[in-house]
Amino acid sequence: PADSSNIDVTKWNTVKTDDNTLLTSRPGVFAGGDVVTGPNTIIDAIAAGKKAAVMIDRYLHGEELDQPVETELPHVYIEPIEVESEDLSIIDRAESPMITVEKRQKNFNEVESVLSVTAARKEAGRCLRCDLEFTQPEEVDEECLVNEGGAT
Repeated sequence: PADSSNIDVTKWNTVKTDDNTLLTSRPGVFAGGDVVTGPNTIIDAIAAGKKAAVMIDRYLHGEELDQPVETELPHVYIEPIEVESEDLSIIDRAESPMITVEKRQKNFNEVESVLSVTAARKEAGRCLRCDLEFTQPEEVDEECLVNEGGAT
């Protein structure tokens, strides 16, 4: 356990860290992910792992730890795919195959199985578009420009 290793823990028995550096109360020991936050998303755990790697590198090179980590946003805008009205199935979320209720009873069989390769690719094409908000070219509102310049 962390507390027996001279590492401070919270009342929820998670490891206490500095929010900016992920350094624990024990010098040279960093922590992130579920051990700090408790059960959380895989995305948060991966982000904490990346941040910890940067901090450990800084620590080993004798650099200042308490530096803001800059988020790198995508620089290239990719147009969303055009969806024909007859191909609206691309918008629907893929459903994972499940076994029937009768087959679930009195056993520990897996209820939900994995998507097929085709369904997974379709789902990835539907879902992995969160970069658009950051890369979309800014549109200039002509009406705002006219009003700001004092013209009517």
